[in-house]
Amino acid sequence: MAKRAVKYWEPNEDEILKKLVETYGSKRWNYISEMITSFESATYKSPKQCRDRWVNHLDPKLIQTPWTEKEEATLIKKHKSLGCKWSIISHFFKGRSANSVKNHFYSLIRKNLRRYNKYHALGKKINGKASALFKTPEYYKILVKPSVPKVHKSFEEQQNKHAKADKDDEKTQGEEDSDQMSFTDKVLLESMEMINQIQKPIIPYYWLFPMVYPY
Repeated sequence: MAKRAVKYWEPNEDEILKKLVETYGSKRWNYISEMITSFESATYKSPKQCRDRWVNHLDPKLIQTPWTEKEEATLIKKHKSLGCKWSIISHFFKGRSANSVKNHFYSLIRKNLRRYNKYHALGKKINGKASALFKTPEYYKILVKPSVPKVHKSFEEQQNKHAKADKDDEKTQGEEDSDQMSFTDKVLLESMEMINQIQKPIIPYYWLFPMVYPY
């Protein structure tokens, strides 16, 4: 009866695998798989499981830092030229395993799909699994690219246009208010001048030229 390989790894099994690789190297996976079963605290692991665990998770050469924009651009470029040959593509990324490269590529596609449907679809959402959609030339151009921006360009331009129109309206309204105030001040000034003219004392004409009567 064939032994059933347990998929998950316990912390102590990771430590055993590290010691075995340090001792026997990272090539003799059949032998390493047999050696793991000799430990009472470890369950059976197939040679493929041992290799995948080491290459994708335990190798000290691996880096766990977030992907940079430059790396994502390189990933997209290499995928366009090489396709889904993850082992070959991973050679262009120091410290990134083939599994890590593949996972990040599909993660990027799923993120682009979500952002496109939320910010760019404009009522025409793309439905389906990202892993299947990007194989269609029509959707490949949309999804296989560095991170899609959260704001649609036309939407952003429309917002800027509205903001500019609002500023122009405020400026025009301010000028109209200024002109209106100037007109009001002018009318008020003329009214005050008329009132002053009315309130001036009227001097009789004969006061200005008194007559001389002979005595």
